[in-house]
Amino acid sequence: MPIALITGAAKRIGKIISLNLAQNGWDLLLHYNSSKAEAEELKRTVEKSGIKAELLHCDFRNLDNIEHLIQQDNLDLLINNASSFENDNINNFFYEDIANKLKINLIAPMLLTKAFVKKSVNVSNPNIINILDCEIKNIPSNFISYNITKNALAHFTKIAAKNLAPTIRVNGIALGHTVKNPKQSEENFNKAIQYSLLKKNVSEKNLLDTIYYLIQNENLVGNIIFLEN
Repeated sequence: MPIALITGAAKRIGKIISLNLAQNGWDLLLHYNSSKAEAEELKRTVEKSGIKAELLHCDFRNLDNIEHLIQQDNLDLLINNASSFENDNINNFFYEDIANKLKINLIAPMLLTKAFVKKSVNVSNPNIINILDCEIKNIPSNFISYNITKNALAHFTKIAAKNLAPTIRVNGIALGHTVKNPKQSEENFNKAIQYSLLKKNVSEKNLLDTIYYLIQNENLVGNIIFLEN
């Protein structure tokens, strides 16, 4: 069976991706930080269908542990999904918040990419997919640290794609609103959808179809696909 590592696997987008990969016969390495109970429940769920699942705990603010996180050889897929998402603006940002977002949103995916290279040597079609945000194309007034670090990850996606091809393909998915953030009200989420171009959230199906499209189409490299609202 192919093997995938998903960061931030226990909740929201990470959980959606993990469950679907398991349904399609992928063994899983499930990274989590503070969501231990949710990660353990996810592991139990996927193992019921005969899938092998291993939990990997790591706080990405501690960079020393990241490169040693992957012990599994023959890794087929890395999905860098974990991110730090808190609101700030030009008047109230703090150094510590920016530093933590840099570690979680950019440096951790960079270090995992470096580790993945060594762990996918014998794999026929190794892939890295970075989960980005549609807002990287806009100039924000809020969530500026998040936007800056996700833009940096988008740039790294292209750098990694150029430097790791043809052995490893690296691509990104820039997501619009897909599932509501726990800190976001239903009213605020719906308002954001109504002000968007397509006036609908990104469906789970469209997200998952895009992931498989990137995995299966061996001529895609260095692309960032925008899934819009």
